[in-house]
Amino acid sequence: MLELRVNLIESRNEFMNKKYNKFSIEQILEYINLHIREKLSVTSLAETFYYHPTYFSNKFKQETNKNLPDYIREKKCEGVMQLHQQGVTLQQASEEYGFENYPTFYRCYKSIYGKTPTLQEEEV
Repeated sequence: MLELRVNLIESRNEFMNKKYNKFSIEQILEYINLHIREKLSVTSLAETFYYHPTYFSNKFKQETNKNLPDYIREKKCEGVMQLHQQGVTLQQASEEYGFENYPTFYRCYKSIYGKTPTLQEEEV
């Protein structure tokens, strides 16, 4: 009876490990990069990958050493600047990446990089 119980516990643990480690961090990062122009949040991403939001956020931080919202904001800012280098105005590019308006993008960019996007343009 004890052996059966141990086997059941081992089977359950194996199932839980498969279930909760179903997606690799590479798959999650790829998904984020493919959908970066959309509205992304910890909750929406956790639902997409069938995780609890707290667990998902902790797993992301553990594997990347970055907070998920910070990572998303950084990728969005990078995308805006890439579009801008292709000739799109910062206003249009920031809207394309889901920022409410240019001032919101401006504050986000400055908080990440410690300088304004226009200063970055002059240095290039």
